[in-house]
Amino acid sequence: MWLRSVFFPAINITHVTILGSVLIIGGFFVLRGRLDVGQLTTGALLAQMLVDPVGIILRWYDEPQVAQVSLARLVGVRDIEPDAGDDAVVPDGRDVLADDVHFGYREGVDVLHQVSLSVRPGTRLALVGPSGAGKSTLGRLLAGIYAPRVG
Repeated sequence: MWLRSVFFPAINITHVTILGSVLIIGGFFVLRGRLDVGQLTTGALLAQMLVDPVGIILRWYDEPQVAQVSLARLVGVRDIEPDAGDDAVVPDGRDVLADDVHFGYREGVDVLHQVSLSVRPGTRLALVGPSGAGKSTLGRLLAGIYAPRVG
């Protein structure tokens, strides 16, 4: 994140500097009669066209990092010790049950629709999905931090 917070703004500043330089130097040449306005516009548009390729390169840089974090999470789940087997003592606790749960942060706009889930004491549950899918919201509902609209 530190590299991203430094690298991305540096690329943006570089792009603005290049485009500004083209316009300032080109404007000077237009005033001197060495360029016409069409040539200056072409130069500015060519400088502007650098934005998309640089953005693509930055996304290529970002994707391996996201993949690395995702892989680390999967390896972390794999490293959890398995239960002792069927003879294992189930710890004291209560079942966690969600039945046809609907939830939304704003009235009339649900972010969770018809979620049903049953988790017995001593079992493990992994919620996976893309960012914004509702994993944390469901966790907060099950913990009692939020109250469902329905269910």
